[in-house]
Amino acid sequence: MILWINGTFGAGKTTLSYELDYLLPDSMRYDPEDLGSHLMNVIPAEVAENDFQHYLAWREMVVSVLTELSSRLPQKTIIVPMTLTNQLYREQIFGGLKDNGIDSKEIVLDISNEKLLVNLSSRGEGADSWPYKQFSIKRQEIADIQAFKINVDDLTIDDVVNEVVDKMNLSVIDDPRTEVEKEKMRKKYNL
Repeated sequence: MILWINGTFGAGKTTLSYELDYLLPDSMRYDPEDLGSHLMNVIPAEVAENDFQHYLAWREMVVSVLTELSSRLPQKTIIVPMTLTNQLYREQIFGGLKDNGIDSKEIVLDISNEKLLVNLSSRGEGADSWPYKQFSIKRQEIADIQAFKINVDDLTIDDVVNEVVDKMNLSVIDDPRTEVEKEKMRKKYNL
């Protein structure tokens, strides 16, 4: 199964993906941004797009890689933290997965402007950053997405994890970590 974590940049997708990967037995993270970064590096600047999601090749490779992972690791839950709001691109990716017999579930993290600035600031980005500049466009597109949505403004990451586990009916391990150990892990991954 694919568990796609969607939301604007800075909403907490990466943090949630690491937490779920730790707590879900037989899971793995897969970040399609790696494919996008590769495309941005190999396509010459004079014909390059400003966003790798605009490349049909990226969307096709995402479907292909997720299909390959799912067929080779059918017992695993594959956690995908990726903003995906363009309706056509969503149809191509989620439709491609469905056509290939791959079950996918989507979670959308919703966040306010104020909380986003706090999150971006904590990672050294502000109102001039690319993620912040994309916020209003992505938030508007997210409003049209029909999926399980969580407003993360007043929630801790543990609250978000618990809500996702409950709503998606996921079986997780009992978390043996202390709060100090959780913070240490989150700092290790710069979360």
